[in-house]
Amino acid sequence: MLAVDLTKLDFKEETFDLLVCSHVLEHIADDAAAMREMHRVLKKGGAALVQVPIGYYDDPEGRQTTEFAERRFYEHCRSYGWDITEKLRKAGFTVEAVRYDDADLRLDTGNEAIFACKK
Repeated sequence: MLAVDLTKLDFKEETFDLLVCSHVLEHIADDAAAMREMHRVLKKGGAALVQVPIGYYDDPEGRQTTEFAERRFYEHCRSYGWDITEKLRKAGFTVEAVRYDDADLRLDTGNEAIFACKK
């Protein structure tokens, strides 16, 4: 186990085949830097599985990401909307949102999804 700063990873470019980032990005002030770092250390053809809470706080449908002026609610820096896919694309990923209800997992999860990102 390593404690790392996701915005400044101490790994060479194209180190990993797979990254899993579950409920982390909403806690990072500069999430765009973290996304770029994940892309940098991921091997070409590799995948990153990203999960964040969608549609919380004042936007239950998750229409758009809202940045908070100060950390609120369980140390969250933002409330993500479905536009997180655009943020991940800007970092260089191709992105597919796999919603739990689309996967027929029979889970009562509302707006939960896994964002399957490829390099």
